[in-house]
Amino acid sequence: MKSNRLRRWLFPAVMGIVLLAVVVAVAVYFHQMLYVPVKQPGAGEEIEFTIERGEKLDSIAARLHRAGILRDPAALKLAAFFGGGGKGVKAGTHRLRTDLSAWSIYQLIQQSPLAEFVRLVIPEGFDTFEIAQRLAELGICGEAQFFDAVSNPATVSVFAPGANTLEGYLFPDTYHVPVGAGAGEVVEMMLKRFREKTDAQLNRDIEAAGFSLQQGVILASLIAREAGNAEEMPLISSVFHNRLRIGMKLDCDPTFIYARKQAGDWDGVVLAADRQIDSPYNTYRTNGLPPGPIGSPGREALRAAAHPADSEFLYFVAKGPDTSLGHYFSRTAAEHSRAVARYRREVQLARQRESGRQ
Repeated sequence: MKSNRLRRWLFPAVMGIVLLAVVVAVAVYFHQMLYVPVKQPGAGEEIEFTIERGEKLDSIAARLHRAGILRDPAALKLAAFFGGGGKGVKAGTHRLRTDLSAWSIYQLIQQSPLAEFVRLVIPEGFDTFEIAQRLAELGICGEAQFFDAVSNPATVSVFAPGANTLEGYLFPDTYHVPVGAGAGEVVEMMLKRFREKTDAQLNRDIEAAGFSLQQGVILASLIAREAGNAEEMPLISSVFHNRLRIGMKLDCDPTFIYARKQAGDWDGVVLAADRQIDSPYNTYRTNGLPPGPIGSPGREALRAAAHPADSEFLYFVAKGPDTSLGHYFSRTAAEHSRAVARYRREVQLARQRESGRQ
């Protein structure tokens, strides 16, 4: 009898203890996730964190975790579950700290950010004409204001002594431009990124290749405009290096396109007469490098300018209308002629396929 009564009393007691332990464990887990920061209060650092317009909570949580602001991406989702579902998160740049709890971070990103921003993407190889157009399309600034900023003598003299503009030094990247920022602020953001990406070692490598920094940027801008993909940049670079070494003209099509842009008559169509344009930028008529960059090279193009592939190639032509497929490289004019014929066949086939779809 006593044994039965003991069992009847013991089972609920044990279950109660187990339930209490589970409740405590869950409470501790929630407390850890929501209220324990990555670093001790007062020992954290301030980080500016940008949330894209329309970005999902999962993406925000993952990036906060990678930035060292959250212990676990699930912490933000848990905070959102208890705090309204995450619908009030504000796009823009927020100032957060690594010694704030997930709950505090969630509350902060629901408040107005430091500034609304416009996402600006500058692809590698873009020149100032293309950048100006994109800035105008996004409503950041007018083209005239941008050209005034990139030709500011005080700034140009620092980055490109002897040049007329900052062409080549506006680093291609993704930028978050605060609403209301002027052309000068946008240019400064790009120049700052250029300084960050071109370290002392890269500068030494460019000098070791026999170029000044300015010449390295010029060569890299040609590589960026010609290369179909980053992998072939060293090969493109080797062709230019080989031609420069033997005094052969570079014959770089993007240079006469740039000359036409400078003249204000570029309409997107290459003409047979373009190779005869009288311009110091037209490398079909002038020896050596053009007098300035023709676009914005990224780090890979700059590295390729300093580290060309070891080759004997003197020519290249695209494999087809889609330049991302790369180029055919040749050592002799005869080889190059055959490669050009293959390119023309591919262009013709592409046109036939396109007309068949219409």
